[in-house]
Amino acid sequence: MELYVYIFDCYVYTVYVFSVNEGLVGDSLSTDQGDLNIDGSSSIPVDEDLVGVVVSNGDEAFDLYNEHAYRVGFSVRKGKQCYKASTKTIQMKRFYCSKAGFKCKADGGVKLYSKIDTRTGSGAFVQFDVGGDGLWTVAKHMKVHNHELCDLDKSHLLRSHRRVGSNQLSCLKDLKQSGVGVAGGIRFLKHQSGGSPLVGFTSRDAYNSLAFDTVKSLDGTDSNSLIEIFRRRQSNESDFFFDFEVDSDSRLCNFFWRDGQMRRDYELFGDLLVHDTTYRTNKYDMICGPFVGMNHHCMNVMFGCGFLKNERIESFVWLFKAFLRSMDGKCQQSIMTDQCAAMAAAISIVFPSSRHRLCIWHIDTEAEFEFYWTRMVTEFKCHKNTWLGKIYDCREKWCPAFNKDYFSGGILPSQRSETTNHSISRRLSKTAGLCDFYSSFVSVISEWRSKENGEDFRCAQGVPAMMIDNVKLLSHARELQTVF
Repeated sequence: MELYVYIFDCYVYTVYVFSVNEGLVGDSLSTDQGDLNIDGSSSIPVDEDLVGVVVSNGDEAFDLYNEHAYRVGFSVRKGKQCYKASTKTIQMKRFYCSKAGFKCKADGGVKLYSKIDTRTGSGAFVQFDVGGDGLWTVAKHMKVHNHELCDLDKSHLLRSHRRVGSNQLSCLKDLKQSGVGVAGGIRFLKHQSGGSPLVGFTSRDAYNSLAFDTVKSLDGTDSNSLIEIFRRRQSNESDFFFDFEVDSDSRLCNFFWRDGQMRRDYELFGDLLVHDTTYRTNKYDMICGPFVGMNHHCMNVMFGCGFLKNERIESFVWLFKAFLRSMDGKCQQSIMTDQCAAMAAAISIVFPSSRHRLCIWHIDTEAEFEFYWTRMVTEFKCHKNTWLGKIYDCREKWCPAFNKDYFSGGILPSQRSETTNHSISRRLSKTAGLCDFYSSFVSVISEWRSKENGEDFRCAQGVPAMMIDNVKLLSHARELQTVF
């Protein structure tokens, strides 16, 4: 915002010019800041008496006293109110200095020494009487404070003068869904508004507002809202699939979903499946288990996603059966996972014909593996190491020398899932709920599919360069053997 003062014929005209960017921050600035002069001083007397001032409703009454408090240097809180016995409408309302009264001292419990006591027994307040016409009139105004008042350049830090506006909250949410952290979004708003004093809130206010908005947006519980989202999608999309499991107390413990495009991708690229459960990205500490593959552009493709409450065998069995049922029983050739005994047991039950693989060692032949393994055990004298013995027993699962007859796409088992986790984690935090995760998950899948469409378009515009053109022997053989 820019301020210009013009003087014509002894009259002073004040003009405020707002830039386009202030649309993001304008609703957070205190309305009283418009009463400040260019040098930062107030054009309204600090000791002004509000008695006799009339406003229309309670919100305007609070704003009136809060604007006065900003100029003086204190914060405001709402106080007691009286009602008419006959109509139950407000007859009197008081607003106090935030330092009025004293804090109740608890006898026992944990003492929080880091939390300061802000109450000093201040006697400043304003009282509004509500007339029969519904107008609020200031009847009393006590201006005596027994504490130090805040300087004008720090008044924006007082509690009643801080607020995250609706436009700012919407901007933070959009940035967060686009992969920008909350801290980055706050820095963006501060830059747009011209600095911390003008943004109108602190970092803690932003985090609290986002958390409150999340709670307010949920209809009932988080899990019920998510299931309702799935049901609406299933009613609109005939090939959408979801399933969930509840415990004995009817609480959601496991669920899985996939859309129609995921099924079609699995039919084309489902020979290789990567499943990783090392990532937990929600406030319920549930285990996220995406089913990821690789498409014809060597890019990630999603086949479905599940959440588990624990890593027991029965939980993995339920998830794998739900996945297999959603794909009409088509089983993959190879499945790559992290090292988990419960998952391995579930794979042997649900996917008995699939080749289960763990992380890859870059060794080409079985003889080479045996040579280096024996040398390692001998050199470091670890023949009796129990963990190494277990690793050696399952060498067929993690050493590529034992898996050359199975399709793996030439990728590391954790490569695909790590890319998935990174794509989702930069949008979420540990405080994210299930509905938050679903929204971010849909956003990630949309980005992946957009990139795939871009690659399809690029490849359709021409033919790739042939490696045979750079090998003279093969070029000569092609000339001899090609019949025109």
